[in-house]
Amino acid sequence: MSEMKKYMTDPDIMNEPMPMREIHAIRLMINDETKGLAPEERACRIHEKARKLIDEYGLKVNWDPGANGPREGKRGPGWKPGPQLSPE
Repeated sequence: MSEMKKYMTDPDIMNEPMPMREIHAIRLMINDETKGLAPEERACRIHEKARKLIDEYGLKVNWDPGANGPREGKRGPGWKPGPQLSPE
């Protein structure tokens, strides 16, 4: 049985319409792959995969996945910073 088929036949999602089943199966698979990873490791994996897709498809994006959000100057008109959270 292929790995994706294992998730597609999960009893918790069997009664879903096919598009929703596929989405849920992918989410289950990603959850299993990243279970137990530290937040930094998880973010690193996501950024690596995003960079590969960006490079593979020649996409032009206005943000750098290795940074903390949009590049300076690339925020839309009317952008205002959100509230700053203070450590508890």
